[in-house]
Amino acid sequence: MLVDAGANIGLTCAVMGLAAPEHARLLAVEPDARNIPLLERNLAGNGLERAEVAQVALGREEGMALFRAPVRDSATGHVIADLERNLVPHG
Repeated sequence: MLVDAGANIGLTCAVMGLAAPEHARLLAVEPDARNIPLLERNLAGNGLERAEVAQVALGREEGMALFRAPVRDSATGHVIADLERNLVPHG
């Protein structure tokens, strides 16, 4: 399996997929929802319909987190807080 972690709009995934044998599994991981339509379009446009797109962030553990995606640069989004460990107590 080939994994593009932080796939953005799919350029690296497309290059990997085009160079890989047809039986190779492709996984494009991209947390920023704004990039997903272009990612899917670029993969399909390169004949890589076999690629799976996962709209998630990667981390050491499973959980929920806050993700900051700058308005003008969709390539530099990042996790800013682990919601399960950084909860603000109420009251």
